[in-house]
Amino acid sequence: PLVWIIPASCDLVSTTMMFIGLSWTFASSFQMLRGSVIIFTGVFSVIFLKAKLHLHHYLGIILVVSGLVSIGIGDYYYHDYNQEKSLSKKGVMFGDLLIVFAQVIAALQMVIEEKLLKKYRIHP
Repeated sequence: PLVWIIPASCDLVSTTMMFIGLSWTFASSFQMLRGSVIIFTGVFSVIFLKAKLHLHHYLGIILVVSGLVSIGIGDYYYHDYNQEKSLSKKGVMFGDLLIVFAQVIAALQMVIEEKLLKKYRIHP
């Protein structure tokens, strides 16, 4: 059915945004920033799926947020951009934000897929 075009479009947009962001930032930051999908999936699950998160879920989200903050600080303050001729500080921050925003869309895709799988009772 055409209803699957919505999560497929989310996947297309998020993947494209992630790889554009990768061209603006460091590969190590890209890999770690992809973990932000955990935060947004948790938030969207509570809002749209009425899921109940437990203490260990919230602790995991807090740990991920602290890791992402440390990545952002590291990218902003501790890289030697004089050695990296192809990257600028503003460009790296733009790439990082693009990757995180792509994870918002990826989390939305996951929540939409879960809602559709429950509605149409499709077996894996």
